[in-house]
Amino acid sequence: MTLRNWPRIGWLAALLTLVSLGIGARNRVLAQIIPDNTLGSENSVLVPLNPETDRIQGGALRGSNLFHSFRAFNIGEGRGAYFANPAAVENIFSRVTGSNPSRLFGTLGVMGEANLFFLNPNGILFGPNFSLDVRGSFVATTANSIALPDGSLFSLRG
Repeated sequence: MTLRNWPRIGWLAALLTLVSLGIGARNRVLAQIIPDNTLGSENSVLVPLNPETDRIQGGALRGSNLFHSFRAFNIGEGRGAYFANPAAVENIFSRVTGSNPSRLFGTLGVMGEANLFFLNPNGILFGPNFSLDVRGSFVATTANSIALPDGSLFSLRG
């Protein structure tokens, strides 16, 4: 390598560094779970259990159903997100109200035996290393709403 080539190689190294930083930033975005405020004072709350795993608690309890709402819901590879399962809760309903698809590349689970319903009308992408850790049933849908047994709808509009 000559000194004459250094500026070109320096720019190439800088460009590769920026690209790798961009890829790293994209992976951090994949680990975002951001509750929205559509459930009022009954918002979902994210509690870190360790550097790789978060527990999702809070939500709106109605009978044996627990409702959660998020602006974004993404789990990066090597990370996990588990819904808390309070006593007497049989079904956990989760919706994404933001405009982006969910990228589920890590582990999604429930800390109990409740069924988990996951709704994102903008799409749900399951990564090659995605894993599901639930003892109940799991339903993922890109529908705009889910009809509940009492005839009401759990939809994006609240």
